[in-house]
This record gives sequence, C-alpha cells and structure tokens, in this order.
Amino acid sequence: IFEELRNQNGELTEEQQGIFEAVKNMTVHIKQDDEEGLFFMDFLLDFKALTELDNMNEKIQDIQNLQKNEMTGNLNVNNNKVSYSYNGNSFKRKVEMLKLTEEEQRMFDENMEQAAMILGSSTYRIKYNFPKPIKKTTLKEATISDDGKTLTFEIPFDSIAKRPDLLDFEVQF
Repeated sequence: IFEELRNQNGELTEEQQGIFEAVKNMTVHIKQDDEEGLFFMDFLLDFKALTELDNMNEKIQDIQNLQKNEMTGNLNVNNNKVSYSYNGNSFKRKVEMLKLTEEEQRMFDENMEQAAMILGSSTYRIKYNFPKPIKKTTLKEATISDDGKTLTFEIPFDSIAKRPDLLDFEVQF
C-alpha cells in the first residue's frame, strides 16, 4: 500500500506517514473463494507496547481512507474505542462507547445499513496469544488452546456491530 500511495500522490504527507507508522508491524492475510462464498481477512500484529493496540480499528480505517485518497474526513465512523491493559496477572480488553454527533451517527447508521447483508453472514474471530497459561477468562464461550496460552472467540459480526462491548473480557494468568 505504501508504494502504491507514494506512486499516486508523490511524497507522503506527515499525517500519512504517521498513519503508516501506526500499522507498520501489521500483516494482513486475505483469502477469497468465490465458489464457496468465503472471504477471510486476518490482521496480525506483533507489538512491543500494549498501547499499540489501542484503537486499531481506527488505524485500519485510516489506511483504507488513504487508499481511496479520502483523507478529508473519516468516512468510516466508529462508535467506540478499544483499550487494553495488562498488569502481569491479568489482561483486559475494554470497549468504550463514544458519543457521536448527529452527523456521525447518521453516517454510522448508513454504513451499518449498507453492510447489513455482509455482516449478517459473517463471523468475527479474535485470537490472542499470551506468554503464559490462562487460568480463567470472562469470555464464557471462548476456547483455550491445549497449551493454555491462546484464547479464541467467535461471534456473529452483526452482533458486535450492534454491541461492540460483547468483546469486553478479562483473562487471569
């Protein structure tokens, strides 16, 4: 994407460089099978500080907007922010619902309406790999790997589009 944008726009602005810096360690794998009607998109991120995860959805949307050459405003309105915390004994993922302006809420509702058909048949999967075994988690339907270090949780995409806080959870080590 970086080279593609550089070729389109010449040199990247400071804002564009900041967007790329925020996702420079991210890898995206896309697999599509039209015959089976399947589309998989995996986002993988190795990070040094937990704060690098904060608001990752926003960062991904900024990249998408850059690709469309539409940095004049956030076309994909988020109605939440995600934060993470870790104290050595527990890991928490917390969703904060945002107060949107009337215009932002209208844009968000329009985006959800347009995406409803796709979201209704899609699954959202989160997978976290931890350095030590999980003792317990508040995600009741999550699966834990045999070695106890990986948590996986799947939920219908339209459910989290309506209620992002369904992905709030805590893990105890």
